[in-house]
Amino acid sequence: MRTSDRVYVETAIIISGTDSRGRRFEENTKAVVLSRRGAEIVSKQTLVPQQVLTIQCLKTGVDTGVGRFPLRKPQGLSPGHGH
Repeated sequence: MRTSDRVYVETAIIISGTDSRGRRFEENTKAVVLSRRGAEIVSKQTLVPQQVLTIQCLKTGVDTGVGRFPLRKPQGLSPGHGH
């Protein structure tokens, strides 16, 4: 049972964090699904479950701050694309 509706919309964001080799990264990308409890994002980075990320919305300038975000791999995406 869902606790909030999902909105299928592309929203420009910046994600930043540390990659699996310990190097800092920043990437202009997009969120493709939004809900009250989270978002699905597209990334060229190889993201891992509970990775620490900062997410900023380019339209509003709102920054999530630093947090750990759950990760799931959708079907049909090639390696290196996290959602």
